[in-house]
Amino acid sequence: MKSERRRSQVGYCLLRRMIPMSIVSLMAVITYMILTVQMTHGEIETLIIPLRLIFTYQMDLLKVKDEDSSHLSTSDGFLRSNVLKTIHKYEKASFLQKQTKVEVAFLDDDECRKSIETAKSQLVAYFEKEQVGKYKADICRIAELYLRGGYYFDVDLEVIEPLIFLANTNNYEKDDDRAVVEFATVLETGDFGGAGFFQAFTAGSKGHPIFAYALEEMLQFYVAAKKRDSVVNLGPVTLRAAYNKYVAEMKMESGSTSSGRSISSLLLLHEDKLEGDLKRRYSPQYVTPQRPVHDAPGWGCNYVVHDDNRPYFFSRAVGAKRTNAHGAGCW
Repeated sequence: MKSERRRSQVGYCLLRRMIPMSIVSLMAVITYMILTVQMTHGEIETLIIPLRLIFTYQMDLLKVKDEDSSHLSTSDGFLRSNVLKTIHKYEKASFLQKQTKVEVAFLDDDECRKSIETAKSQLVAYFEKEQVGKYKADICRIAELYLRGGYYFDVDLEVIEPLIFLANTNNYEKDDDRAVVEFATVLETGDFGGAGFFQAFTAGSKGHPIFAYALEEMLQFYVAAKKRDSVVNLGPVTLRAAYNKYVAEMKMESGSTSSGRSISSLLLLHEDKLEGDLKRRYSPQYVTPQRPVHDAPGWGCNYVVHDDNRPYFFSRAVGAKRTNAHGAGCW
């Protein structure tokens, strides 16, 4: 854990300089170091972004028992398996595992309706009338993130390496001076329009203004009956508009708000095709015989969500056969 190693190194340097310090000062520093480690492994309530894994689908796949899973369609059976893998990887990787279980929220249409009613009741009627599943999910995920915060995953997103934002000082290891991340999502690849966010992974704190703005943007999207096509999709475009609005407001306030939030608390990952330099950097470690670079027809198979250091997700798991505007899924 890089953050712990960094804190240990700082503590070591302090201890080396402590010869002229008083016993009281020495004990204060030791106490700080102990508390820092305890906070790293503390209660789930200490997290800015709660360790809640959020999924949405027309039915709750987690209510299906293992012995009954054979009755699911091939597609639903695959999605259920993929969701369970996501949960397992996050439970295994969580620094909090010894203290508390990772919370999981799986919202079917009924549960989505409840969240939307509480978060933005005007959207319920549009949710009810919506015939396109992915747009229903767009509304639901933002409502749930706004109400309770957490980590949202598409059911066909494949986790490579779990991305977890811890509380305390820097909860993201890209930059030493990065503030605590309070909102994160993915810049959509230019290969598929690049007009919005690839929100298959979106994380944020409870009540974050970006989620509030996104709910209003979605309402206006429906009220204005905006055209929807392969470039202008409900979720990606409205979340991007909400983000832009929030950033513009923060810039007017010199990069931070009265609540203490700052632009540095916003993280945008990237979605890119696993080719060229990206493939050379990541393939030896993350592309294995069990998960080869998949050259099948369809969409999203060889795209990864990454930062400058490592990939975290494949945009689509091999076996996901969802049909969308770009063709069949990754199969």
